[in-house]
Amino acid sequence: MYSYPKSLFGEVALITGAGGGLVSVEETCRITQKKGSLGSRAFVCDISVPKEVGDLVKKISLLEDELGPITMLFNNAGIAHCKPFLKHTNEEIQSLFQVNVISHMYLIKEYLPKFLDANKGHLVSIGSIAGSIGTANLVPYCSTKYAIRGLTESLFMELREMYPNTSVKMTTAHPYTISTSLYTKAQK
Repeated sequence: MYSYPKSLFGEVALITGAGGGLVSVEETCRITQKKGSLGSRAFVCDISVPKEVGDLVKKISLLEDELGPITMLFNNAGIAHCKPFLKHTNEEIQSLFQVNVISHMYLIKEYLPKFLDANKGHLVSIGSIAGSIGTANLVPYCSTKYAIRGLTESLFMELREMYPNTSVKMTTAHPYTISTSLYTKAQK
């Protein structure tokens, strides 16, 4: 069945992750400067540091008069380390979960109440086929993507139970391998 593309007219999106995966920081800044008349902005934030996430949310809230409130949250940030499980340090595993899962939760906790109050909003999470099929040498990464799948499926069920009439939408994309610097680094 054909589905018409969603119009983004009037939407204000927060998109995380521009450190060289799907789109680099440099490309994001170039695009936002080129599209500046649309009100786009780029911010530098280490999504794995809760204080930086909080500071980012505060900076964005100061722009609401100009841009309007955030109506779409794209949790796109992600990192990977490709090597046998026993070669991962505890710090690497913690970092993977902090960026790939916990940062998503932080931002959902910030923006979901606003979406529910406005009865408008769209949460988009980028998972991976690695959240459905385990892969050798990517055990912690796959674990984080399974966690994203669990987070979004459980949150969807919870929202439908607690807010049956909400217009807040949720989408989780589970792409297959995408040729990005993240993928290239994982292959080495």
